[in-house]
Amino acid sequence: MTPISIHTFEIRLETNKNELSKFISHSYKMAKKNNHKAYELWEYPIIIDEGLRPYGIKIEYCDYVYTKSVKLRVNPSKLLGGDDVVELWEPDDYNIAELIEVLDNHISDYFGYTYGLSAFRLNRVDFTANVNVSEENVPEYIKVLHKQGRVMMFSPKHKKPQYASGEIDKNLSFGLKGKTNGTSFSAYDKAGSLQKEPDRAVLANGILRLEWSLLNRVAIERILARYANLKGLTIEEEIEIMASKSKDIFMEKFSALVPRGDYYRLENAENLVIASGLKNNQKKKMLRLLNLIPIKKSLYLALRELNVRNSNEILELFAKINVSPVTISKRQTTDYLESLYNYLPSV
Repeated sequence: MTPISIHTFEIRLETNKNELSKFISHSYKMAKKNNHKAYELWEYPIIIDEGLRPYGIKIEYCDYVYTKSVKLRVNPSKLLGGDDVVELWEPDDYNIAELIEVLDNHISDYFGYTYGLSAFRLNRVDFTANVNVSEENVPEYIKVLHKQGRVMMFSPKHKKPQYASGEIDKNLSFGLKGKTNGTSFSAYDKAGSLQKEPDRAVLANGILRLEWSLLNRVAIERILARYANLKGLTIEEEIEIMASKSKDIFMEKFSALVPRGDYYRLENAENLVIASGLKNNQKKKMLRLLNLIPIKKSLYLALRELNVRNSNEILELFAKINVSPVTISKRQTTDYLESLYNYLPSV
């Protein structure tokens, strides 16, 4: 079974202009002393310090007009000496405590023991599953996710001009971004994302990476409030909750976005519905939905057109016979794809 874990999380220290200038000055001095890179991004007022990069920590000094901050982006797998492509970190009580201790030590050492982990605030969390579906099937799964189309409360992460210009390869990536809830979902070819690292790209062949991200503090607090009283909660406790509940958090959101069932071509899906033991009025609605999705280019819009009282009920009927309402396009090279839920932990 594919493990689900935190691939990256971001912690932030809010500061002011004077303090940020001191941080940046110290950063350049340490880079020169220790022979690592520190540089400014030309398109953003951000200084990147690679002093902790070998440990899976990316340091950013953000000098925006209204906010000044220090961001640390942490890769737990690398921080604990692993590689998230080869083996994604699997949280347990022991290694969560180890992660927090190691991270605190690196931060304290980097800042000369003036600041430690407790000075920061958890600001973003990316939950990840590396699903090994075989190299030839990665683009096929991405295509059926694109065919699913629009989802309620979400909009496409990438715009049509980005696909048209070749900036984003539609065969390698699918993404949705919440309109107001501070979350996003991505599915992409992990090997394709590592084109600049060919040695690691080989290790990622056949991996469909699924990511569910909490993009801001409000989204994080919304999740934390389910498990603890936010008042007085330390950042160490926040990281512990997010890590230990990774599977539950990811699967709840994934199941709200992606319908259950194996993927078939339209004709085969229709035949399976007809041959099922469901009631005739249920079959009629299911067949109508199967044919509406290609027309509306969206599961959500097709369900609206179908005008059923409870859209979850009809999706549950498809799940009952293990057939996805989203079908495989005629342009795809395969006529069957196993449900992604078969690779993921049950909920």
